[in-house]
Order: sequence, then structure tokens, then C-alpha cells
Amino acid sequence: MFSLLLRITGLAVLLSLATGTQAQSMQAEGRAMIMGSDIASARRAAIQDATEQAALQAAAYISVNQQINDGILEVDNLHMASLGKVRNVQLLDERRQDNWLLVRISADVDIAQGCSNGSSHQYRNRLAVTAFVLQRPQDANLGQLGNIEQALALELTEKLNLNPRLEALNAGNTRLIDNPLSAPTRQLDNGRLLTLLPQSAQFGPQYLVSGVVRDLSMQTPAVHSEQNILKHWFNRAQPQDDRYLRSFAIDLFVHDALSGALLFSHQYQTQGLWNLPMEQNTGFASAAFWQQDYGSKTRLLLEQVGRELGEELACLPFRAPISRIENNRIWFDAGTNAGISTGDRLSLLRLDRLRDNSLDNSRQTFIVDDVQPLSASGTLGNSSEVFNIQRGDLVGSQ
Repeated sequence: MFSLLLRITGLAVLLSLATGTQAQSMQAEGRAMIMGSDIASARRAAIQDATEQAALQAAAYISVNQQINDGILEVDNLHMASLGKVRNVQLLDERRQDNWLLVRISADVDIAQGCSNGSSHQYRNRLAVTAFVLQRPQDANLGQLGNIEQALALELTEKLNLNPRLEALNAGNTRLIDNPLSAPTRQLDNGRLLTLLPQSAQFGPQYLVSGVVRDLSMQTPAVHSEQNILKHWFNRAQPQDDRYLRSFAIDLFVHDALSGALLFSHQYQTQGLWNLPMEQNTGFASAAFWQQDYGSKTRLLLEQVGRELGEELACLPFRAPISRIENNRIWFDAGTNAGISTGDRLSLLRLDRLRDNSLDNSRQTFIVDDVQPLSASGTLGNSSEVFNIQRGDLVGSQ
């Protein structure tokens, strides 16, 4: 595998990372020890070693948890993760040297811009967007925007799905927030989570998006209900006046679907002109709604939310539930649709079922060697019983 010197030297690559995504063709060498006469296992391990070196040569980042004692750098945990996806791996040469198997490969490495939080996985995180409850339902009377609770969830789902690293599910008919005045809660009630999460863990989301519509009010409420006929027509003659400004403000929350813990929250707001007659009802997200200045400003804001929230959600850790275990082979509920590939290395996470569904990193890694559209499997060096891995535990990105 990599020497410590090679890994630390690779830190210099950080200085030259490019933004965006591009592919580079690389050749690299790898090696693995032959255990007994098991050439096949040594070959897989050597190819994986060469694949990691190809990723490092192309562009990688190295995260080092370190400390300095008396001027001496002590590296206690060093982790290399590719910023891109390695594909089209071809074995060019293979030779044996004593008890080692040496290979040379060619591969294409797709280099992507990393996340600010240090995450670098290229898997698709699955999430569910739930209803955005109205804090003041009376605000929605003008234009009959009461359908915003479900329609806003649908709009945001569509925009999040523009991010290739996300799979967003529309759960607009599910309310996670009971009292908008007290939202957000630091921890969602488990009962509410059970009403959302499908019985099949295979299609369950990793993260939950919810929110509160805080404000849909007019800046000058009386502008649409002026009783004096002269003032009414005077108002109608000046539809671009600031008195027709209407607010749009939402709070947005992201919770962990496993534990219900609040991960982060954001506030967004904008204003636009709403100068339709008081009796004209458009509903939220209709063609007539988007044609208004207010609708146009709302659309721009939601596009911003989709971009910013999408980047944050894509950079959260990837997890998938373990569905089956036989000795040292582990099956989990994610496959090619989630970006899983043969040769991927994933961590095993134990679920603390006695407390709050928190996750304990077993510090064990296994290599994926069989991938289907919705599932995949891989092998551990030892039996899963040694590490107390059970069905319902999870695999996760490293």
C-alpha cells in the first residue's frame, strides 16, 4: 500500500485542485501480499492499491488528523479519499515477486471539486422533502396560496433533483412540524419519523427536509381592500407602487432520518409585486402565479435554495442500510443507482439500538465486489460476527 511518505507528499496536490469536473487517463502500479495460494484475492487487492495510486496521481485530497508534541509531528490517523470517480480500470501487466503480486493498470479518473467540509464521496444521497407548514394561514388568503404547504415541497424536490449527487423524494403530504412557532426542534419525535419512512429500508431517505412558511403578507395590506372607490382606482392605476410588495419568507430545516437530529437550518426571504385584483386566485406555483413579479422573485429564490441546499446535502455522509449478512459477505441497499461501483471501499457503522440510534464506526472497511441497480455486496477479511455487525447496521462513505 502507500508509504507514509508518499501519502504526506500527496498533500501538495491540494494546492493544485481544479474546480469543476474533468477526466484524466492514468497508469499506476499496485501490489498486495499473496496469502497461501490465493492469487485471486491478491490480484483484487493489488488492483485496488493501483486504483488508489491512480486517484492520488490525478487529484486527491488527504485529510490528516495530527498533533505536534515537542516540535515533532505525530500522525495518528491518515485518510486518503479520491475527489473523483475511477472508472474503466484495465489490467495491463501482472507479475509475482516473492510473496508479492505486482500489477500495472490504466484507468480514467473523473476529478470533481471537493466539499468545503472535507467530504469527497461521489454517491447519491437520498432525502425526502416534507410539507412546509404555514405559520400564519391567513397570509395565504390573498391569491389562495394555501396549497403552498405541498406545492413548495414539490418545487424544491424538483430543484434538488437537478443535482446529480442527490435523489430527492417528494413527501409533501407528510408534516414533520406540529407547531411552526416552536420550529425547529433539535430532535424530531420518533413517531413522526415512522409515519414518513417507508417500511422497506431500501427506499428510505437518509435525510429529511422540512420547513415553515413564515411570511406571505403584503407590505401594505389595505392596498387591496381599500373601501374608498377613488383611492381604490388610484391604487389600481399605480400597480408598480411599492405598496404592492408582498413578502416571501421561509425557514428550512434538515434532520437526520435515522436519529431525527437537526443537522442545520437556513432562512430565505424575498419580495415581489403582487398587483392582481383581490378576487383573483392563482394558487401557489401555477402558471398565473409564476407570471407575476412576485412569482418571478419567488422562483429565483427557490432556484438559489435548490443550488445551495443541494450542495450541502450532497456533501453530507452517504449511508445505506445492511440488508443481509452471511459470514464475511455483507449486502446493503444501494447500488449503481446510488453511484456504487465495484472496488469501492465503505465503512461499517454499528447502530446503537439501545439509546438514540447513534452510529458507532467499527473502523472496519470492506470492498464492494458485486453491484446491482438497487443493491450491492462485498466481503470482510473476517466474519461479521467478529465485529458485531448485524442486519440493520449501515455502510457509509469513508
